[in-house]
Amino acid sequence: MKKTRRPLLSFLKSMLLVDLALLPVAAALWLVLGGHTLVEYGNALVLTGFLSGLLGMFSLFGGWDLTRSFEFQQAQTVGAESIFERTRRHVREELEQGYGCLILLGSAGLVAVVAGTVLRLAFE
Repeated sequence: MKKTRRPLLSFLKSMLLVDLALLPVAAALWLVLGGHTLVEYGNALVLTGFLSGLLGMFSLFGGWDLTRSFEFQQAQTVGAESIFERTRRHVREELEQGYGCLILLGSAGLVAVVAGTVLRLAFE
């Protein structure tokens, strides 16, 4: 029996785990900066969200240079896949491998920024 993949559910679980990991990072940043109020914790959460997105952008730099130069070439033998199936597989692999970290950390950072902004607006 073949299992059906649920990529959206898997992505949301991963994003939730990253967001849960960002909360103590924001708390540590809040304590280091001398925070005492929830508004200041909201500021730390917004800063942590931006740093998460920035870290996601940095994940592109290593893979982009390696795969876009002529030093790295990939050969593929003729297989049973049609051109459409092969192209679809390549696009999916490129998105998952090349941009997966950016999309995950950027989305989790966006959730942290929104949560920090809501926290700041609620307690100001």
